[in-house]
Amino acid sequence: MGMKDNPLYPTPPVSMEYLLAQIETVSASIAATMDGSRTAFAERNKQVEELRRMLVQNGYYVENRAPDKASFLSSGYRLASESRTQTPPLNYAIRNIDWGENSGSFRFRFMAVEGADSYELRWAPRLADGTPGDWKSQPFGKTKAYITITGFTPGTLYIFQVRALIHMQFTDWSDLVTMVCQ
Repeated sequence: MGMKDNPLYPTPPVSMEYLLAQIETVSASIAATMDGSRTAFAERNKQVEELRRMLVQNGYYVENRAPDKASFLSSGYRLASESRTQTPPLNYAIRNIDWGENSGSFRFRFMAVEGADSYELRWAPRLADGTPGDWKSQPFGKTKAYITITGFTPGTLYIFQVRALIHMQFTDWSDLVTMVCQ
């Protein structure tokens, strides 16, 4: 049923019409980021935060009005999972890739390789035919913290690989992982 026309939730803090309008605004602001401008990304972030705020307000409203689990579920919200699962790594070498704080940057986290002295990350833009463009690389020493790398072109799909250096010998490159820069 959801909250629209649900007699258990007659006056949500944010109306469904206003919520749907904000979702449309967020969609439009996401599309506007394709030009790569910092202003478009800032506006997108502002609109996403406003949508999140609206959803949280309605969530608290439902949580406080629902007399039981079935009533809560009739609102369209779902119960939070009581068990936490760890996100699996992207592949055996790259644990996670995320967008950096600024446009044109990525944050990386890698899987540790036993006996590794250091590591090397390489990346290239993926060309229209699916092949990599010119490779660039950066060495790094530790895998425990995130590593931020800048200088990527927003809207471009990149290919990433990593390898370990063990006793002066490099391992093979990891499987490819791809991600679009924002």
